[in-house]
Amino acid sequence: EESLLPAETFGKHYFVTPPTGPNGDTPGHIVRIYGNFDGTNLSYPSGMPAGAPTSLNAGQWVDLGVVQGSFEVEADQAFAVATFQLGGSLVDPDPSDPNGTNPEGRGDPSMSYMTAVEQYRTKYVFLAPSNYDLSYADIVMPMDTQLELDGASVNVAATAIGSGFGVVRVGLGPGQQGAHILTASAPVGLQVIGYGRYTSYQYPGGMNLKAIAPPPDPPR
Repeated sequence: EESLLPAETFGKHYFVTPPTGPNGDTPGHIVRIYGNFDGTNLSYPSGMPAGAPTSLNAGQWVDLGVVQGSFEVEADQAFAVATFQLGGSLVDPDPSDPNGTNPEGRGDPSMSYMTAVEQYRTKYVFLAPSNYDLSYADIVMPMDTQLELDGASVNVAATAIGSGFGVVRVGLGPGQQGAHILTASAPVGLQVIGYGRYTSYQYPGGMNLKAIAPPPDPPR
């Protein structure tokens, strides 16, 4: 699966987290950072990942390769960050099947965009299809945020990322025919992730979609 956000919704501040894997761990993901304007300068307050750029021009992008941990990235102009899931033989390996032919392996590459902090929300209504084996909500939030999922408090400790933000990873039940409601005491970001046999999905569970960045210059 692929997705594309309007350039006018790109922000200047992101927290980038690897998706929860089918076994509840974080096996990593491939991160790509896209420039939208010439001369964009980037910084990494919580630590700079290997291969990360410090500047980008319009239309330029950099692949960081497989990134295991979460990080924070800011810039002086709007830009975008995409995440690509790894294949099932990497995220759900079978030790007895070194050739990766396990017919029950869960996972497949899928693309999503990280949500800019400027577009975080306090309420999400989202879908996690119930015909997938496993689904998760990965929630980036200020560390003292109170969360409710489908009317119940989320009592999962956040893992710190930096600048007072952390990530909470919550397994999803069936909900209302796959529909869920997340509410938060402060604006949060949401990625929804699911796995089945040789398949997966990931998408931003919502965002404000405010036009906060100027449109890019037309091609020259």
